[in-house]
Amino acid sequence: MKRAAKGFGALAGLLGLIVLGYLGAALITARIGQSVVSNGVVGERRHTIHLVTTLLHADIALPVDERLLTRFPMLAQTDLPFGNPDMKHVLFGWGSQAFYTTAGSYLDVRPGAVLTAVTGDDSVMRVSAAGDLSAIDDVIRLSLSDAQLERLYDGLDQGFALENGQPVPMGEISIGPYDAFFKGRGHFNIFNPCNQWVNRVLSGVGVKLGLWTPTTQSLSQSLVYFGQIQATD
Repeated sequence: MKRAAKGFGALAGLLGLIVLGYLGAALITARIGQSVVSNGVVGERRHTIHLVTTLLHADIALPVDERLLTRFPMLAQTDLPFGNPDMKHVLFGWGSQAFYTTAGSYLDVRPGAVLTAVTGDDSVMRVSAAGDLSAIDDVIRLSLSDAQLERLYDGLDQGFALENGQPVPMGEISIGPYDAFFKGRGHFNIFNPCNQWVNRVLSGVGVKLGLWTPTTQSLSQSLVYFGQIQATD
């Protein structure tokens, strides 16, 4: 029994060191800059987008308008309530199929889904409805030019897998009200998680970020470090 207990303690200690090393590496690489494209012409009309973050995940929120619906016509085929005047934004998120499609809350998290996500999984895209985000304190606001917004649409579009040139809906899968899942493009794993996907999309439009931001904490801290947002208390 003592030997088993020692072995379990050693394993727990090793896992703890791995987690600490992962988080520590994230904080370091979040401050290592990467090359980005131009962020647009000075004086161009600006557009406010939002990052909606939780403990583990970040979504990119875009305002509902004709431009968005033209670029993503499949949204009209979902159950998102576009006729409701209280719906102001569409959230776009990318993640592990096993984890993202089953974990509506932290109470829903299952060890098998976590293991699949960590070791490697197919990806999915989730779109969901949101109301007015302008008065919410714990969302991140970014200002983009017209050119940047167009590239952001392109980056989001690249997250969707295509069949016959069209995004592939995943039927009735849902983890909350007014959402829809589509098959994703790319492979999810612990080194390429959802927050790193957000990093690639934002870096692709000229937002300055560190090389690797696998957690929401490292993502937000990187935005602060490179002067894209103001630090909050």
